[in-house]
Amino acid sequence: MIGQNRQAAFQQMKADHDFIEQELALKTNTELTRAIHMMTMELHRRLIGDGGEP
Repeated sequence: MIGQNRQAAFQQMKADHDFIEQELALKTNTELTRAIHMMTMELHRRLIGDGGEP
């Protein structure tokens, strides 16, 4: 029984750790996606123009 409790506690700690790591990865990926989007929009604006120039 004690061994089962230790195993359950270990599994919970691992699950908590994995969740935190996945949340961090999601946040990082979201920030990178936003940065790429902003750079792409700026590049498009510089190459194509915003319609205000002849």
